[in-house]
Amino acid sequence: MLRTFVFHEDKNSWIEESQLLLHDIGAFLDEEKKKIYLWKGPKSTQEKLEKGYQHLLSSYKDKIQIMILNEKIPSEIKEKVDEMLNSIIFEEEASLGFSRLSTIRLYFVLTLFLIILSVLNLLNLMRYVNWSNLEGKIVINATNYEIWLNISIILILICLIIFIINLIIGIVEIENQVITFSSIGVLICTGILLYLTQGIFLFLFQERSTSKSYVILQNDMLLFFILNCFAVLLYLIPNSYKIITFAKNYREYIF
Repeated sequence: MLRTFVFHEDKNSWIEESQLLLHDIGAFLDEEKKKIYLWKGPKSTQEKLEKGYQHLLSSYKDKIQIMILNEKIPSEIKEKVDEMLNSIIFEEEASLGFSRLSTIRLYFVLTLFLIILSVLNLLNLMRYVNWSNLEGKIVINATNYEIWLNISIILILICLIIFIINLIIGIVEIENQVITFSSIGVLICTGILLYLTQGIFLFLFQERSTSKSYVILQNDMLLFFILNCFAVLLYLIPNSYKIITFAKNYREYIF
């Protein structure tokens, strides 16, 4: 029968445990064979292993054989390690919400990409401040107007797709906060898309507007930017909060 001990560096002692963590130094005592198998977790340090080993030497010198496990691990020890690690990983995943490594990383990458695209969209819309301004009126070339609008439409469309994927992830993982934030994002992005696709009908063009250039009141453009900014911030703020807390909770699984 194997007994498992974990080295507590702060107490400089070995304590019998029923669970292992990735940063632990473990000792498996086989009382029948009179052997101790010393195991170093992948996130532990060589220094901690050496301290634990020296402590065992001082306690069991010439009484029991001490073996440091490397790549070749006896099958019974490997099964014991896997069993103890899997139990703690399962408990952590259950408490955190997400249960799959693939969905954890996919959600993190997609949400980070979503935030970047949203900021780029706002920066694109802000470009109107650099356009020609004459007596409270903005003059813009028709082609530039179309490009400016299409960039935002494409960025919001990608954001909508990301929100739909995140919504599916939330449903699969049964993560209520992800479902809520993603659902809000889907609704807002859909609304923004319907609004932006009005194209030339978004503004009431002023006198001197032609098929090649448009004259728009500066106040109308400012109102347009404020409305879009407000809509984007409605989903950007909660999702920014979510990815920060998500990164803190799942950092061991993301990186």
